[in-house]
Amino acid sequence: MNFRNELAPLWADIMRTPVNAFFAGNEDLIADDSAGYGRIASPGYIGRDYRPGGWLLMGNFPAGGTLHYENAPDSGDKDLYDALETLQRAYTRGEVIQASTQLWDTWIRVQPNHRIYQTVVHPLLSALGMRDHDVAFINRFPFRVRGNSRVRVAMDDAAWRLAVERQIEAVQPGAIIALGVAAGTVLRNRYKGYARVWVLPRSNGDYSLTAGARDMIREIAQAAGTDKHDNREHVVPLRHTRDIAEIVDSKELIMQEEQTLSSSGSYVIERMLRELGFGNIEVGRVLRHTTAPIPSLYYNRDREGVVYFTGRKKDLGRYSAVVWVQVEPRQKKDRKPDLINMRLRQGKERAAFVSLLGSS
Repeated sequence: MNFRNELAPLWADIMRTPVNAFFAGNEDLIADDSAGYGRIASPGYIGRDYRPGGWLLMGNFPAGGTLHYENAPDSGDKDLYDALETLQRAYTRGEVIQASTQLWDTWIRVQPNHRIYQTVVHPLLSALGMRDHDVAFINRFPFRVRGNSRVRVAMDDAAWRLAVERQIEAVQPGAIIALGVAAGTVLRNRYKGYARVWVLPRSNGDYSLTAGARDMIREIAQAAGTDKHDNREHVVPLRHTRDIAEIVDSKELIMQEEQTLSSSGSYVIERMLRELGFGNIEVGRVLRHTTAPIPSLYYNRDREGVVYFTGRKKDLGRYSAVVWVQVEPRQKKDRKPDLINMRLRQGKERAAFVSLLGSS
C-alpha cells in the first residue's frame, strides 16, 4: 500500500472545504491578497518516506498575511500555490493522487526558501538524522491570516474539527513536534492521542534559533535515540509510547529553571493520577488518594493551560527536589505566604507522585 495515496483524498477534502468554514465568523481576518492565496488552504505535506509511527511537524499558520509580504512574496510561492489549486480542483481518485503527490513534492522542494525551515526545521531534521521526505508536516490553522493576526478560538475549533484532528489520526504519528508555543498550546489543550509531543520554542520572526530551541533539539534527538544521520531506525518505535513530554517556551515569563521542565498535557497527568489511585482530579480542588494520606495539594492549570500544583509550605519536606521543582505563583490566589507552587520535572511525572505516596 502506498501510504501517501491513502492520505490524498483527505488532503483534497480539506482543500475543497470553504474558507469561511475555517474562519468561523471571523471573515474579516481572511487575507484577501491580489493573488488569492489567502483563500487557499495550506494543509501541509507527507514525505515520500514517511510511515505510520514517524515524526509529524506541526506549524502555526502560513506566513504572508501582510501587504509587505504580498508585495515581496517568497520565491517558490507561485509554484506551491499552483500545486495547491491543482489539488483543490482534482476530481477523480487518480487526479487527486497525482495532484497530492505533486503538491507534497513541490512543498518539500520550495520550503528551503522559507525562514522557518532555514532557522528551525533544518537544524531539527539534521539533529534527528532525518531528511525532508522522512517526516510529515501540517499547520495548526491552514490559512494565512490578515495582518498575521492571532488565530481566534472559534477558528482553532473549526480548524481542529475540519482538518487538524483528522490529519493527525490519518498520519498516525509516533511523535509530534509543535513548532512554536501557539501550535503547542493547541496540542496540549485538544490532542487526546498517545503520540509523544514536543513543543519547540521559536524566536519572533524566526530570524534565529534560540538557546532554548537548541537545547530542545538536543533533547528530542536524545529521546529519539539518535545523534547520527544514519540512525533513523531508532525513531519509529516511539509510536509505542504513552507519555507526552513537552518543554514549552512561555515567552520568558517562566523562571529560567523551568525552561528544562515538562509541561505535560492535563489529560495525560489526569490519566496518570487515576492510574495511581488519586481521585477528586479537578482544577482548583484538593487531590485525594484512595488509601494513602497525602498532604493538601491542589491541582491547577494556568491561563496557558500548563499544569501546576499548589500545596502548603509546612509540607515542603514531603516534595523531593529530585522530582518536584518550586515555581513562581501563577495566579493571585496562589500568592499567599503559606503556600508553595510546584511543577513536575521532565520525565519524572509519575515518580513525583510515587515519591509523594512513599513519604506518607
